[in-house]
Amino acid sequence: MNNCRVLLADDEAAILEGYKLLFDWEKYQCEIAGTAMDGQEAVEKARELKPDIVIMDINLPKLNGLEAIRAIQDTAPGDHPIYMIVVTGYDEFSYCQEALRLRVSDFLLKPIDFDVFGEVIQGIVQKSNGESKPAAWYLSETLKR
Repeated sequence: MNNCRVLLADDEAAILEGYKLLFDWEKYQCEIAGTAMDGQEAVEKARELKPDIVIMDINLPKLNGLEAIRAIQDTAPGDHPIYMIVVTGYDEFSYCQEALRLRVSDFLLKPIDFDVFGEVIQGIVQKSNGESKPAAWYLSETLKR
């Protein structure tokens, strides 16, 4: 089984480093394929690196995270699903609504709870490996947050 390739997009270098240092990617069969510090760079890196998972901040320069997600989804090959996780410090319902419309895999608020983050990553890795859990399990896990 291959590792899931992850693209991290955030405009704060300290947060990108935090993802790398504070989360055990190997435990979840993932590897960091690349990072981006603005939305346009995230779109370009997604095309180039073909990640399995994109972790995207909403408040990014050039293109905001939701615009970048839309652009990535519009250009992603049909045979390669990309799972999107939105991470933001903004607790605004309109962002959540737009993320749902874009069918993101999850929407998390900063500061990141790495236990919850691990559950989200584990669920995505299982889905991408065809080990999908029943939808009721996923919904109940989401509601626990």
